[in-house]
Parts: sequence; structure tokens; C-alpha cells
Amino acid sequence: MKPILLPTDFSENAANAIRYGLNIAKITKASVIFFHVNHVPVIAPNTPVGVYDTLIRTEEEQQLESLYRIRDTMFAELGINAEEISAQCIVKLGFAVDEINAVAKEHNAGLIVMGTQGASGLQKVFIGTNAASVIKNSECAVLSIPSTVHYKKIEKIVLATDYHLSKDAKSHAPLLEIALLFNAEVLILNIKRQMEEVPTFDQALEGLKIENVFKSVNHSFHFSESDDVIEGIENFVKHSNADVLAMLPHKKSIFELLFKKSHTEEIAYHANIALLTLPESN
Repeated sequence: MKPILLPTDFSENAANAIRYGLNIAKITKASVIFFHVNHVPVIAPNTPVGVYDTLIRTEEEQQLESLYRIRDTMFAELGINAEEISAQCIVKLGFAVDEINAVAKEHNAGLIVMGTQGASGLQKVFIGTNAASVIKNSECAVLSIPSTVHYKKIEKIVLATDYHLSKDAKSHAPLLEIALLFNAEVLILNIKRQMEEVPTFDQALEGLKIENVFKSVNHSFHFSESDDVIEGIENFVKHSNADVLAMLPHKKSIFELLFKKSHTEEIAYHANIALLTLPESN
């Protein structure tokens, strides 16, 4: 598996996501990158350049030491052998979202694992967090971990799809790799507004393409009726006891729905699941 990027702001929420990412690395044997973004400090305009540079360098050294301590502590906690999993620590100066995506691209990361603040419905996983902006701009898969979710072996993955897969088939590679390495079942979910709808020829054709893409993993097809797509997904996730929900967020049919909901219309069910967002294939 390609490298796993583990961004941190040194919060407990980020630490929880790092534990999740490291547990994946233990199974996949992927290398990991501990990463922190040092925001540009606000200083007086007349501050000498030398003083500014010293301030930046000192802060970067301190943060790098913190990353090494996190690495050593987490490796010891999870029983990870440093010779078994390659790890590096990086500190960059800039804006979090830009630098996270830039480092992921520079190091050819296959997965970014990030923490999200306590989620109230799927909408909160997307809105009001750095993870939201990373997801929208990332060229690799992003695994968002709510603060209430703690790692356990991945056994069930729900893939929410609208059955328009053909141009996105390559995007599912990270999902397939995780499913294979964890021997997890993929539950392919399609939400219908009316169950009695007869599939069109194009939908039937897409179904065959999906079957072909997922033939190497244990998978099953599921259909659920709901006037609200997001609510339908959440209800299925809840009752299937899934460990991960996977989706292509750039799909207008799902992504726009997440942002159209007002704060007063948030879904009652509290999302308590890791969210794997897959990049669109070029």
C-alpha cells in the first residue's frame, strides 16, 4: 500500500485518528508520515528578518521533536516495530489544507487519515472542519475519523453509490485494497426513492460493471428506499453495523445534498463511523 499521511494539530482528536491510521499500517505494512503544519505567525511589521527566521526555525524544531515523541509513544503503545514500518516526521510552514494536500502529492500518499470534531450526522463530517477542504481538493483517498470512533478491525464497508461507476472505477482502488487486506465485506448500497422502480438498461449495465470491479472481494448488493438519500445511507450504516462508509464525495448526487441541508435540519442520527472518501479518477 502507498504511504499513509497522518496530519496532526497535537490534539487528542488527531491522536485518535493517528492510532486508527497506524493500525491500518500494521496490517498493510504501509509507511507512514507524521505531519504538522506550522501556521504563519503574526508579528510586528518592523520585526527584523533575522528574528523572524529564528522564531520560525525554533518553533519548527520544537514541533518536529513533538512529532518524534508522538511516533515513539504511539509505536510503543501499539506494539509497532520501527524496523517493520517506515516512518518519517515532517513540519511545514503554511496553511493546513494546502500543505496537507501538497505533502500527500509530493510523497505519493495513498491515504490521508484525519480526525474530525464530534460529528452530528454526516453533514458535520464535511462542514466546519479542515477535513472538509482536504476531501474536496485531495487527489488521494481520505479517511475521516470522528472523535467518537476508535479503531477496531475493519470487517464491513458500506459503499454508497448511485450506480454511475464507469468513469470512477479506478477511484475504488484504495477501497478494494483495504477490503482485500482486511478480508472485509463490501456492502454496495443504492438508495431508491421508490423500490418499485424498474432498473433502466443503463443501470443494469452499470450493475455489471460494479460486479466486475468488486469481483476480487467479498461483496453484496443492497437497495433501500428513502426520500432522503443521506438519511437512507445513515440508517443503513446504523443497522448493518458497518465499520467504514465509503463514497465519492465529488458526485453531485451526494456531495451537494450534504451541503444543502441547513444546520437546523441536521439528521438526528449521530454519525459514529469512519468515512472513506475516494478521489475521482482522471
